[in-house]
Amino acid sequence: MSAKKKFLLVGAIAALVFALDQYTKSLVVQRIAKHQTISIIPDFFDLTLRYNTGAAFSLFSTMSLVFFLGISALAIGMLIFFVIQLKDEKRRQYLALGAILGGAIGNLCDRIRIGGVVDFLLFYYKSFSWPAFNVADIAIVCGVFVFLLENLGLTNFRQSKD
Repeated sequence: MSAKKKFLLVGAIAALVFALDQYTKSLVVQRIAKHQTISIIPDFFDLTLRYNTGAAFSLFSTMSLVFFLGISALAIGMLIFFVIQLKDEKRRQYLALGAILGGAIGNLCDRIRIGGVVDFLLFYYKSFSWPAFNVADIAIVCGVFVFLLENLGLTNFRQSKD
């Protein structure tokens, strides 16, 4: 596959993830007040509006916006490098890198526009609560998971003919 086709494929996936992420965030921001909670599945899943100025799980929330912009730029640069290095036979990596890139750009846009990332999906059980997250976060985690599985050679599920 040519470099142009690789970038078009990864770019299309990234654009789709980005659009879905930004659309869902805009719906939540328009309909839910900050820290308001709407129970979807009682005692398990809520929609809530949170603004995360840190990284995952609000880590490093005292760091400056410039720090996060720099980290985001570095991550996007690394993703572009990985796309250039992709081998045609590892096609799942196109999907994985597109998902990671779209999610990274979605969260980066939030940071640039409002100084933090919009999070709204909240899962919990009794006193345990997973930190709120968004569609971009889902895409990044799933993309990293597939990328790692593919690079570790754990995605070949064909059975041998013994």
